[in-house]
Amino acid sequence: MADSEAKTSFPETSMRDIYNVLFRQRKKMIFFFLAVMAAVILWVILTPDIYRSEAEILVRIGRENASAGPTVATGKMINISQERENEINSEADILKSRELAEKVVKVIGPELILHGAKETLPPEATLSATLRYYARRAAVYPLCALSGLFSPRKGQTAVKRLREKDSAIASLMKRLVVEVSKKSNIISITYQTNDPGLAREVLDRLVGFYLEKHIEVNRTSGSYAFFKKQQGDLETLLERTDQKLKDLKNTTSIASITDQRRILLERIGAMKRELGDIEASAAASKARVEELTATLSRLPSKVRKDVTTGFANSAADAMRKQVYDLELKEQKLLSTYTESSIPVQEIRRQIEEGKLLLSRAQEQNQVTTGLNVNYQKLQLALLTQKGNLSSLDAKAATIRAQLRSATQEMDNLNDAQVRFERLNRELRIQRANFSKYSDSLEQARINEALDVQRISNIGIVEPATYSLKPILPKRALDLAMGLFIAVFGSLGLAYFFELQDHSIKNPEDVSDRLHLTILGSIPMFFARKGEKPPPLAPPGFLETPSKPGAFPWQNGKGSGLGELLTFLACGARSGHGAIALTSCHPAEGVTTASAYIAGQIAERGEGRVLLIDANCSSPEQHILFGTKLSPGLAELGYSPRSASTCIQPTSNEGLDILCAGKNENGFAAIGLKTFSQALPLLRREYSLIICDLPALLEHSPSMQLASLMDGVVLVVEAEKTRWEVIHKAKDTLGSTGATVLGVVLNKKRRHIPEWLYKRL
Repeated sequence: MADSEAKTSFPETSMRDIYNVLFRQRKKMIFFFLAVMAAVILWVILTPDIYRSEAEILVRIGRENASAGPTVATGKMINISQERENEINSEADILKSRELAEKVVKVIGPELILHGAKETLPPEATLSATLRYYARRAAVYPLCALSGLFSPRKGQTAVKRLREKDSAIASLMKRLVVEVSKKSNIISITYQTNDPGLAREVLDRLVGFYLEKHIEVNRTSGSYAFFKKQQGDLETLLERTDQKLKDLKNTTSIASITDQRRILLERIGAMKRELGDIEASAAASKARVEELTATLSRLPSKVRKDVTTGFANSAADAMRKQVYDLELKEQKLLSTYTESSIPVQEIRRQIEEGKLLLSRAQEQNQVTTGLNVNYQKLQLALLTQKGNLSSLDAKAATIRAQLRSATQEMDNLNDAQVRFERLNRELRIQRANFSKYSDSLEQARINEALDVQRISNIGIVEPATYSLKPILPKRALDLAMGLFIAVFGSLGLAYFFELQDHSIKNPEDVSDRLHLTILGSIPMFFARKGEKPPPLAPPGFLETPSKPGAFPWQNGKGSGLGELLTFLACGARSGHGAIALTSCHPAEGVTTASAYIAGQIAERGEGRVLLIDANCSSPEQHILFGTKLSPGLAELGYSPRSASTCIQPTSNEGLDILCAGKNENGFAAIGLKTFSQALPLLRREYSLIICDLPALLEHSPSMQLASLMDGVVLVVEAEKTRWEVIHKAKDTLGSTGATVLGVVLNKKRRHIPEWLYKRL
């Protein structure tokens, strides 16, 4: 079911549908095609020939980019691989600058830049060129006349000149193309205008001004005088520094700081080594003196030569005997007493005292003494060491004094070295600056000489060319493009309008968009030129003449209403029915369709048929059937029985008509109630009642009348009424209780020619 809905919503497009769209929109397509082609042809004819002049310049690696300028850093090399592309782009920007364009405009003139050279017809011009020349001249005259009307007054000539100059500069910059070839040092310059000589002159002037500007931009103004003065000042300062260095050498008596430092360091080292040896010897000598002094203190100055013993000593002998006696007594007491007893202690005390006295007693010996030889030798050695120590101390003091003097001399030498280094550093800097400024002075002199000779790193690869072949317009290409745009643009325009067109065009649209039954479709037929239509011919049949053919109401053939007529005929046989025909907008063919259907049903002999013209605002049924407008529906009054007196017979057998009448108030004079009362009476007398209702979207009683009918048929004029409007009318009728039977598609056109339609 989803597939069937998809097929219903999106029908497959056939070749007939495509051709139908193209032939339906053929007027728009033809108009668009002709308009585009006319515009392209006018463009090709009226556009003057445009000529292009080309020039190429080469940006070499020269003094401008091999090093920085003399005022920046003489001799400082630039990374050319990184700056080369930037340099070439900078030169291209100079070429495109406004200053150069202004100089060119000033020399050549704003008039030539804006309007180009005056066009002339050469003697050898071809016929097509001659025709284009006179066509352009004819087109220029009206433009010149119009510009003369809007020319400024005399007081505005100065402002006009300024504006003209500014416009010329802008025009030149717009038409000037400067391109840098990829991975190349060549800059291409092109300019185009209507004269080849003028294009070449513009480029020649531009390149000349560019060369002057390039030299001016890369020149350092006043650099030679500046470096000359700086070199003189540095030379004077350098002489002063040399004199200061000379005076310092004379004052310090130092020829070479390095040699002087080396000698002094060797001297200080020798003194330190000697002082170390002396101090070591002095320490050793001092230790020897101390040792000798200690030894002498232990030795006697005199020694015993001979000792004679054996002389008698009675006191000592008596004391010794007494001690022996006491010791014997002690032994006896110990046999009787203990050691801690008083008698034992007492006797022991006496023994100790006796021994003490005995020890003090000197032995009586005869001793012979003399001088100690060792003592004398040690004393002599001590005196010798003390003298040596005094000598070493004096020598160490002298060396220390010399070392202090040498150290002070080293300090002075260090101070002098600082002054020497400062002066030497200043001298080196001044010499480097002097050399730098000398190089910059020489560079500035060379640059000034090169500038005077107009020598730079710009080379002219190709001077401005003189081309006799125009680049624009490309007439063959323009015509081909115009034809392409015209053809495909017209196709696109046709489908664009087709997408924007929401009108009902064929029976498929009725079923797809409105979901209503298509009861019939009346094609648009055209009568032969000068041929009068039958009395019931719809207004649309007298449009553009075409091939002769049968009219749709003749014998019911070709009308496309067969199903509707069969349906109404069956309704007429089965009972008394009433249907209404209406439309969304006026003039959609409701009147002619109602008349045709009523005539066909009456002709079939299915019973009596009544045609009611309820379109009181613009009645037409009485014209189609040749009856009187009044009495009619407007004269019914308030009595339903008076309807029979207002009904008029027609020339068609079995067909009567109730015209609209002449009441100025229209249907409002009868009222819906009266008509609803009269309708049952009419149903009993007629097998079928057909009511011609006014358009639904007008302020009319169509909705109320449609609700009284057994069914309503919507008449839709093909390619006119939008399906959204019909859908709204359908919903409105449904809300009033009316039954919509289906749709009659009127004036259905078949845009595809017959010969092509049969082959699709």
